[in-house]
Amino acid sequence: MLPVALLGSSAFDVSRVNRGSVRLEGVAPAKWAYEDVNYDGATDIVFQFKTSQLVAAGLYTDGNELTLSGQLNDGALFEGSDIIRLAGGPGC
Repeated sequence: MLPVALLGSSAFDVSRVNRGSVRLEGVAPAKWAYEDVNYDGATDIVFQFKTSQLVAAGLYTDGNELTLSGQLNDGALFEGSDIIRLAGGPGC
């Protein structure tokens, strides 16, 4: 599984995310959980994506930039991207 965190803050409540709309480059998460991954006191949401689906889509490559997108419950769209670094890959 590849974990992808969507960070919450005092200005962004992750409970407003329509979890069924979330995609990582078109791939739906296998599961999700609320936790405070960056220890700032705000609740974050961590989506877990199956690596087999990402590999099949040609997305699971060291240094590849991936975009997480979705909707909030009020219909507003969001997206964010980052570069993945695989343990043992040339970018690590």
